[in-house]
Amino acid sequence: MKVTVVGAGAVGRAIAKELSQQGHEVTILEESSDAMQISAAPKANWILCDACSPAALDEAQVQDSAVLVAATGDDKVNLVVSLLAKTEFDVEKVVARVNDPENEWLFTEDWGVDVRTSTPRVITALVEEAISTDEITKLFHFDQAEAGIYSVLIPENSRFIALPTKAIEWPKEIIISAVIRDYDVLKLSDTDGLLAGDKLLVIVKDQNKQSIAKLTATLSETD
Repeated sequence: MKVTVVGAGAVGRAIAKELSQQGHEVTILEESSDAMQISAAPKANWILCDACSPAALDEAQVQDSAVLVAATGDDKVNLVVSLLAKTEFDVEKVVARVNDPENEWLFTEDWGVDVRTSTPRVITALVEEAISTDEITKLFHFDQAEAGIYSVLIPENSRFIALPTKAIEWPKEIIISAVIRDYDVLKLSDTDGLLAGDKLLVIVKDQNKQSIAKLTATLSETD
């Protein structure tokens, strides 16, 4: 999948490096020649340009991106880029970095922002989740705790669709923390039902990773 990262500061470089190492086609747009540290993300495609310019975004073929990440250190730039990406280039998913918490209220769909955040590793995880079509996607890893957060897709033909979650025999080794439904993150109660396309956020210790496959097999059962 193609991902465009705007801003080659420490945050942008970290995102680009990790995503490109995971096999995604990453393009970095940066307006300062001093920040063009290509060795920091050698697998990425680097372009020196002003990303606030529609002509520059067009030349970078932003319209072909599955996700655009506005990761500069300037909130005004991130908002302008997000709006252009969404309204002029029809980018499906736009993730924007918020530098000043007081500006957070601006980072909404009105400005073309689908997801707002501030932590590089969280941004990377959001991009992975946004472009993944796999049944299981690893989103985050807690090194010291030796545990990970995974996204598990609910298949369209699952026999558990619309049934209360208490009807599902969850593997004991996993923790269901929430469900992603469209652009919302929801907390599940025992009486809530799952929908096709939902993505469960699951926490599991590394030593029990096989439980993820067991959960996926269970959710894939049909009537």
